[in-house]
Amino acid sequence: MKAWLLLLALGAASASASDDLLAPTLEDLDRGLARAERLLDDADTAMDGLATAEAAWVTEGCVANRCAFDRALQLVVASRSAGHDARDLVQSARAELTRVHRMASFDAVRPLVDTRRQQRMERLDARAGTVSEAWSVRTAWYVRFVEPWARRNATAVARACVPDDPPPAVEAGKR
Repeated sequence: MKAWLLLLALGAASASASDDLLAPTLEDLDRGLARAERLLDDADTAMDGLATAEAAWVTEGCVANRCAFDRALQLVVASRSAGHDARDLVQSARAELTRVHRMASFDAVRPLVDTRRQQRMERLDARAGTVSEAWSVRTAWYVRFVEPWARRNATAVARACVPDDPPPAVEAGKR
């Protein structure tokens, strides 16, 4: 009997510690929205880095194999790094938005979601879609123009400490 009471008391203590995991609050929703916004800001920054490397690849003649080898190698490293970062950040933002929508659908939260929060969720959804689409376009450009150079110079790329695996979209482009 004493063991039963002890287990009951321990269960009640742990339940009160995890109540916020079972029923999200409006504050949880706001934190999720803020986190998704930060992730998308960071993804935009990574996309800017990718666009900068892409522009340099074109303006410095790397598309036509006319740029210096070391500069092309530097741009491959920058493109891969920024591409991986952008992909991870966009995926994280989309996952966070999925959690936010799930929180907003809870009976305890749904009536409290005002127009401002609803519009913010919609704006972030649209922004995540836009950034995701831009990443896909940049990746297609990378596959077309940068990856062939990187494959021809695989040894130098490996020595530059670049991961051997290209972004998943590069692999998907082969299929």
